[in-house]
Amino acid sequence: MRGWKVVTAVSGREALKILKEGEDDFDCVLLDVRMPDLGADEVLFELQNIDYNSPIVLMSGYSKTQLDSYLNNNQVEMVLTKPFRSTDLANVIDSVVRAKEEQNSSS
Repeated sequence: MRGWKVVTAVSGREALKILKEGEDDFDCVLLDVRMPDLGADEVLFELQNIDYNSPIVLMSGYSKTQLDSYLNNNQVEMVLTKPFRSTDLANVIDSVVRAKEEQNSSS
């Protein structure tokens, strides 16, 4: 789409395995709140235990008020509510990746 390399996982457990293995340095992680095996709560908890530091964008069909608690998690940069347009998703990812790059360049 925008030159991004995308790695997919079919479940929360598989996503966690990919992220823990760390073979790729991800600029951004996109998680659905509800995934097979492990949901976002469990994945975020496990990532926090290994001090994972890539920005995370969550998406969900839940209402915004039901998702506000995720914004209190310092790992979560943005929360997208479904349905959303592909351009909305691309803009959010661009924004999160750009912020990460700016933070890295100022460190």
